[in-house]
Amino acid sequence: MRHQVIFLGLLLAVGCAGSEKLADIGYATVDGMEARLDLYLPKEKGAPVVVYVHGGAWRSGSKEKPPVAGLVEEDFAVASVNYRLSPVAKFPDI
Repeated sequence: MRHQVIFLGLLLAVGCAGSEKLADIGYATVDGMEARLDLYLPKEKGAPVVVYVHGGAWRSGSKEKPPVAGLVEEDFAVASVNYRLSPVAKFPDI
């Protein structure tokens, strides 16, 4: 349920489209660590959202500079997310 509320919040934020980038939005807290995302907004309100999850074999990588950020120019919003990496979250943690 919490994740549904977060994504509903993202969709509502897209409807506000006042800024090109909203950085470091917290979307979950696990074991005291807050997961964050950057939201790239197009000028048009009500844009669909593309969620970008970076690669790195669960060991490395970052939400910074997503290669899909250019989709904003095609009137898509982009949410680029960070998550706990395997050196911190050992399998089977999520």
